[in-house]
Amino acid sequence: MPDETYDLNNDGTVSTQEYFISRRFDKNKDGRLEPNEYKLALNALNNNYESNFIWGLEKTSPSNAHRTLQIRGKIVYGENFLPIAETYPLYPSNKPLHETLTELKAKRKCELKYFTKLNIEQV
Repeated sequence: MPDETYDLNNDGTVSTQEYFISRRFDKNKDGRLEPNEYKLALNALNNNYESNFIWGLEKTSPSNAHRTLQIRGKIVYGENFLPIAETYPLYPSNKPLHETLTELKAKRKCELKYFTKLNIEQV
């Protein structure tokens, strides 16, 4: 039997959802919530903490053949793996500095003239 401190909504019973959340906030694992742990659990529930989890998966039936996964902190339903793409960093742009070889050669020619001029002035 769970301790009465696990009853987060004060309805007199501890649901499976309350038990799961309370166990996550029971830091010393003594089977009961201390006052500061209880406050943290209530604060988390007020900030929509339970939306981080999927509830009711035990109620799925054979007719519901779609799988539900949690990968890299994102929920994946069926074969839609697009939400996982949000967890990877964006690649840097690989746009070349010069669009044509002619532009590259012209830039190098200007740099050569500039550095040659600097070397002559320093001597």
